[in-house]
This record gives sequence, structure tokens and C-alpha cells, in this order.
Amino acid sequence: MAKKKLILAACFFVLCTTTAYAADGYYMGGMAGAAFLSDSTVSSPGNTFDAEFDTGYNLSLMAGYKYMNTRLEGEIGYQRNDLNQFTGGINAGAEGDADMWRFMVNGYYDIENDSPWTPYFDVGLGYALVSFNEWRTEGGIAVGDDDDWVFAYQAGAGIAYTLNETAKVFLDYRFFGTQDPDFSGGEAEIASHNISLGVNYAF
Repeated sequence: MAKKKLILAACFFVLCTTTAYAADGYYMGGMAGAAFLSDSTVSSPGNTFDAEFDTGYNLSLMAGYKYMNTRLEGEIGYQRNDLNQFTGGINAGAEGDADMWRFMVNGYYDIENDSPWTPYFDVGLGYALVSFNEWRTEGGIAVGDDDDWVFAYQAGAGIAYTLNETAKVFLDYRFFGTQDPDFSGGEAEIASHNISLGVNYAF
């Protein structure tokens, strides 16, 4: 995987999708939190098994534009979860991890009111690079090593707190899913529940 090209593409994506918070106008922000990747059923020729994961981490950078109660933003995110064990067609402890770069366009609806607290709802569409890195059993038997670009989607809700005229902090929940990525000749399932803390700055 060409890491340098991916980083350059990420920077280009943020610059191009800048379209953030308080009065109407542009904003940028970031968030970090926990990623709860659901068990993934992997269907490959001659075998079907489940991969179970540890709690991982989730990071995002965002840039967007706010108009009245709505926001449109571009997001670059990264998530990683370590493997815990295989069950089903393979029953063994597991080594390796799954990570995902996501490039999303998100829409928000802010429920503005007279208090400093602003609940919101959001949905997003985009693409993700899903990587299954050096999957193997604890005994050292190789299971797979693959990556795939797939359609991605997310939806969630959160609440923001106004610190001042330019800054808001927020608590965010999102369900993130993708089209089934290819896995060493088969398919896998991706679905994750992510909870994050973040901040947005208007300018």
C-alpha cells in the first residue's frame, strides 16, 4: 500500500471538500475516540469463519460549511482494531488487525436552541480503503492479507457545547459500514459503532 500517496490524497480531499460552526460560514475540526468493530463473517472458497476484534481507536479530521441549521463537510478518518480470535470454520486465537481509511462527505442537521447545547443528526457517504493486515492464528498459520476500496456510509447523532463564538466541543456516535470488501478471494463484512469526542473551530 502506497502510504505517501494515501497521505497526499487525504490532504487533497480535505482541501477540496472544505464546504464547521457558530454563525454561518466555514469551520474545521477533529475528533478521536473508541471504535467497536463488530464480528466479521468472512466467506472464502471452501471456508467460512468469524473474526472477532478488540476495541480499537478512531480518528478524524473535518472541514465544512454551516448554513442556518445545516452543515456540509468533508471528512478524512482512520480506524484500527486488533484481531482477538477466529471462530466457526477456524477456532483459534488470532493475530493481525483491520484498519480503514475513510473519505466521506457528511451532512448535518443541528437542533439549535437558546441554550449552549446543540443536539444534531448526521449522515455520510463516501469510500473506504479497508485493509486486513497479516491475519494469522496464534500458531502462526496464515489466514489472509488483503485490502480493498469499497463504498462506505455512516449515520449518527451527537451533542455539541458552545465554548465561545468560534469553538464548540462535541460528543459523537456513528454507525459506520461498507460494501463487503474482498478478502483473499472471498468477502468480509464491515460494521462499526464509533464514539468520539471532538472540537470544531469557526473562521
